Amino acid sequence: MKRILASLVLLLSSCAGVSNYPINLSYLPSKQYAKTDGKVITVALLNDKRSVADKRAIGTRDNEIAFIALIDGPSVALAKAFKTYLANRGYTVNRLDEVWDGTVQTIKPGWGDLVIGGSLEDFSITARSISLVKTEYICSIKITLVFADVKSKEIKHQERFEVSTSYVTVSFSRDKAEELINSALSDTVERALAGTGKYLSKQ
Repeated sequence: MKRILASLVLLLSSCAGVSNYPINLSYLPSKQYAKTDGKVITVALLNDKRSVADKRAIGTRDNEIAFIALIDGPSVALAKAFKTYLANRGYTVNRLDEVWDGTVQTIKPGWGDLVIGGSLEDFSITARSISLVKTEYICSIKITLVFADVKSKEIKHQERFEVSTSYVTVSFSRDKAEELINSALSDTVERALAGTGKYLSKQ
């Protein structure tokens, strides 16, 4: 009898509706980089301009079930990824838990040699059933970064970066969704920060 009840509970649990899919956002470096001279870079949080009430929301499956950032929302996840990437390049990195407004008037002397900030316009993964046995995943990330010299208080560069990918699998997988959005995150980070060295003043 107990075995029957246990089987029934397991069956009911497997049939229960899913309220959301938690996604752990993390940066996965694609390669090792040559080390730099160790200048100090400050990374601010990006201003999340997405029109969503819950900033942890990063998309849906079949327009019904939400993908939710598990620990860090996209702005924090990107800031952490920026820090990891730049540290791997040999820079000393400070991460601000606040948004920098992108103006030279608000730059603080303690921010080192360069400050990086900007805005987040899109960060999403959408999964949709395209047949009875196939699921398409679409990832989209759009950010605008501002690089400023701390000592001279000069905007060195401003640019918008966009990454968009699509992938089709035989059946839906939360793990695949997590893998794909993190791949897009990593691609965005490495594209956006590839030219950082050009914006540092030579001494």
